[in-house]
Amino acid sequence: MMKIKQYQQIILISLITLIPIGLWSKFYKGPFDLWLNNSVGGIFYEIFWVLLIVLMNPTLSPGWTAFFVFIITSSLEFLQLWKPLFLEVIRA
Repeated sequence: MMKIKQYQQIILISLITLIPIGLWSKFYKGPFDLWLNNSVGGIFYEIFWVLLIVLMNPTLSPGWTAFFVFIITSSLEFLQLWKPLFLEVIRA
């Protein structure tokens, strides 16, 4: 079984690699740029949060962490579409 420190080092290297790739996906100009900027960038965003949470607590299951990150970020996306008065006041 992999030691926790080694596991965290692999996750940290993955994060360091992922961040420039995610930023690149937001500023890419070329074929399929709209799709890459708007859709694929979200995948990198999700992976970033999963890796960051598992880096902070390596005993968590990456699968369950990914599930909860997906639920939370999806909820935030839906809240952006919801326009009740109290949220509009907060956003202003």
